[in-house]
Amino acid sequence: MKTIIDLAHFVMEQSLYGKYAISVTTYENYGGRDCAKVLNKLLTYSGATLCGTIAFRKKVPSNLLEKPRLTKKIQKTANRFRDQMLGGGEAMEFIGMKGSV
Repeated sequence: MKTIIDLAHFVMEQSLYGKYAISVTTYENYGGRDCAKVLNKLLTYSGATLCGTIAFRKKVPSNLLEKPRLTKKIQKTANRFRDQMLGGGEAMEFIGMKGSV
């Protein structure tokens, strides 16, 4: 994570200005939410409009898309992302990974 942040400082500085972003982290033990906070700061400092964060603990072995709580979070965050990009304009149907939302 630190290497990504160090490299991104040189490459991404204000390169995301006016763009929309969602940060996504998965973790197995602990520290996933802390990682998401750092990633959120990186995106914000790079000029992005942060639309949401998904930080989810992955228990090994498991399929993350079978988790109802995660699926609901993904749908909610994706809809917020869409709404912010449209600026409150005409609503579009969002197609999720398992079908229509």
